[in-house]
Amino acid sequence: MPAFRGQQRILIPGALISVAFLAVLELFLLESPDFATRTAADASVRMARALAVIADHCRGTGRELDRDDDPNGTFLIGPEHSPIATTLGHLDAKRTTANPRMAGLIVELLLETGVKRGDRVAIGASGSFPALMLASVCAVEALGAEPAIILSIGASSYGATRPDFTLIDIYDLLLENGIFTHPPAACALGGTDDVGREFPDSLRNRYIADLRQGPVPFIYTPDLRENVAARMTVYKPGSTAAFVNCGGSWANMGTSSKILYLKPGLNREADLPKEDQRGVIFEMLSHHVPVIHLLFIRGLVQAHGLAWDPVPLPDVSRAGVRRVPERKRTMCIVLSGLYLGGLGLIVAGKPATKKSANENNERNQKKREIR
Repeated sequence: MPAFRGQQRILIPGALISVAFLAVLELFLLESPDFATRTAADASVRMARALAVIADHCRGTGRELDRDDDPNGTFLIGPEHSPIATTLGHLDAKRTTANPRMAGLIVELLLETGVKRGDRVAIGASGSFPALMLASVCAVEALGAEPAIILSIGASSYGATRPDFTLIDIYDLLLENGIFTHPPAACALGGTDDVGREFPDSLRNRYIADLRQGPVPFIYTPDLRENVAARMTVYKPGSTAAFVNCGGSWANMGTSSKILYLKPGLNREADLPKEDQRGVIFEMLSHHVPVIHLLFIRGLVQAHGLAWDPVPLPDVSRAGVRRVPERKRTMCIVLSGLYLGGLGLIVAGKPATKKSANENNERNQKKREIR
């Protein structure tokens, strides 16, 4: 019993101090992230799951991985040379976009345009930056908005350049695995004049046959005005809150050199070219639809504080959790010190308690011996 009472002298005060510390931490120091931070975190986690599904699928089907080109093992970095490669691409830019935090960045840009739950967001994605397609859809769905996406197969080098695992195949895989919830709105071949002129005839004809029999509209016209009009019919600009452009497809960029002056990120207006030179980007701006232009990746990530070509990719599993904000960290450190100091004082009293008990036992023993 004396030993138990000695333990009580430590456990009960220690427990009370711990409960008090946790109560102060919970009530006064920890803060939940705001809506923008929570949603950006959700989008980043969604993208990380999408990357995991793609990697698992590719490993399971025996696809080769070039660790020199794709050190993070995403399988989104395709071969430099391919039958569906249309232009040159920058390897480090492609790897940079596979950062799951890219989805969080797009959430921030969409919120800046005013996108909210239930809104329609148009997306135009070529195979050049498959990771940007992932990030855009994850961002839109994390916001509770509706993505209306047009996918095209053609890709610059190091993009989705595997002929048997195109951007459309990647999207279908994520749809089948429940990562995406909205089917594509339309599809196209991409490449020169958006009709895959660079593709071998046999491959192009196979794609055309498959896409014409598919469940979504297939856009196939080399006339820029007709092509853009077909896409705008799918997008419905009058009911579209924003347009996200992923990559540099001919149909989205158009033929005017004015596209080179469009900044990466959010654009609300621009010097519009002639109508016969406008791609979807300028056409959307002419309808006063904000455009998020995801190209010129180095400028984009530098402007928004994302890492360039990170290896390994950042862990986003704890993104958006409750944490102590910067302005309260000094107070947290002080309270933590007081808490640990209090526990130390309680524990330090334990030897004295034992010593007193031993002395009492010795005195009692001596008394018995005297008697």
